Amino acid sequence: MVRMHAPSLRIFAGLATITLRSGVAAAQQPAVPDTSRPVVLVPAAVWDGVAEAPARGWVVLVRGSRIAAAGPAGRVEVPAGAERVELPGTTLIPGLIEGHSHLFLHPYDETLWDDQVLKEPAGVRMARAVAHAAATLRAGVTTVRDLGTEGMADSDVQLRRAVEENIVPGPRILATTRAIVATGSYAPRRPNYAFDPPPGAEEASGAERIMRVVRDQIGHGADWIKVYADYGWGPDGKARPTFSQEELVVLVENKKPVTVTRSHPGIAISGQAAVLRSAHVVEAVSEALSRLSGRIGAAIVGNDDLVRRARLAENTFDGIRDGCRAIVSRNDDADRHRANFSISAR
Repeated sequence: MVRMHAPSLRIFAGLATITLRSGVAAAQQPAVPDTSRPVVLVPAAVWDGVAEAPARGWVVLVRGSRIAAAGPAGRVEVPAGAERVELPGTTLIPGLIEGHSHLFLHPYDETLWDDQVLKEPAGVRMARAVAHAAATLRAGVTTVRDLGTEGMADSDVQLRRAVEENIVPGPRILATTRAIVATGSYAPRRPNYAFDPPPGAEEASGAERIMRVVRDQIGHGADWIKVYADYGWGPDGKARPTFSQEELVVLVENKKPVTVTRSHPGIAISGQAAVLRSAHVVEAVSEALSRLSGRIGAAIVGNDDLVRRARLAENTFDGIRDGCRAIVSRNDDADRHRANFSISAR
């Protein structure tokens, strides 16, 4: 849970780490009896992410890193000796889940993408990522899906481990290591340099090579596999498909969740449905592909609309509530093109 101060409802993430751990993280760690002292949090109100409005008079009981109970103060059984933490003027909300982050990058108006990838030392980039992870947690985000280290190989896996071992503060990290791109299609642009620059993603061509890359990323600890189905490449720089349907079918048929980014409307619709039958999330989709969501069975995410719909800049409870609902709502109407957001736990 995180808390928001009324009336500004500023997100406070000091309590963010008490949200439930994912099944994957729990499976990786042996069960240890919880001997920590229970804590009962007493805010002005609690919003569970479902109700129309925050509920006043609620409390949240925490044991270790887990929420044991939440509800009206008179109905939550508080163990004897529990620590009571008064939080007047605050509203507790669930920890937020961020679906597309790049912890190893910083704003391009500070430093161009090419310069970050080619000029910044690995140690500096890791230090930035550590700082970004801490800032993300303080903002109330307790889980991030980091979609590519952009030239830092599997450093997101190492950062994930550091967070899990409480070496540095941060949210749960779902790592992808490097995005998979067609050979020659991704930045840095080779014609712009007097040398052959290292790519910011992992290049692959041909079904056999793609499968080898996917398996190698899984072996290095990737939670998700990210692929660019198209990119702005070629003489005119316009977006166009980068992989054949055969290559994409091989890529999505693995044991890890797959994010297909920038799915191109030029690919035949029937081909898209076939390729994406095993994908888990599709980003930046075309209207035609959105109408297929019921058949595909994948989560449809529109990044631009996500920012618009969430309205987090307005810093209002209604904006945060509506944004959270948008994020977790599945597009189950194949005939209507809506702003579709679905971050599914698989």
